[in-house]
Amino acid sequence: MDDIFNEITLLLQQSRSQEVIDKAAALIANQELPAVDRARAYYLMGNAHRQNNDWKGAMSCYCEAMELDPTGPAAEAYRSCQAILGFYDHDLYNP
Repeated sequence: MDDIFNEITLLLQQSRSQEVIDKAAALIANQELPAVDRARAYYLMGNAHRQNNDWKGAMSCYCEAMELDPTGPAAEAYRSCQAILGFYDHDLYNP
């Protein structure tokens, strides 16, 4: 199983996000896959959405991952997205 996750991670590093989304979706569709592995697939899919600036898709995937594995890396990624989207610089809007 680690081979497929390593392949998906490599694709993500190469900015081939649509391939990451497709491969992760195929893994998620396999209901026999352990919850931890499905969470990992959702997390990687969320990273691909984030790479595409699809914040809603990314946060949705991170939420799914957190439901399956609350101790996984998706929780930190979700908080990071919230911080990025919630950023407000008063100096930019008050010259």
